[in-house]
Amino acid sequence: MREAGSAEEGLVVLGEQSPDLILLDVMMPQVDGWEMLRQVQEHTGVGAIPVIMFSGKVDEQAAGEARERGAHDFIGKPFDPRTLIESTKQVLPV
Repeated sequence: MREAGSAEEGLVVLGEQSPDLILLDVMMPQVDGWEMLRQVQEHTGVGAIPVIMFSGKVDEQAAGEARERGAHDFIGKPFDPRTLIESTKQVLPV
């Protein structure tokens, strides 16, 4: 497991090793999660790495937008860890 504190750091980590899954917060410093998602897809291809997005601002529009943009799931914060586990099980191969 690797962690990045910003989009820039995340892209460096992504260049070093391709993860099985990206957990991506919408609200990040400098570059938001939407732009980070776009950059990840630009580097790896849409859907090449599953992405689960998070946000404290939850509405149906944001969840739909996340899926339209290629995220595999969208979870509101705060969240129950079981929700994350179930979502992860759905996007990662067994």
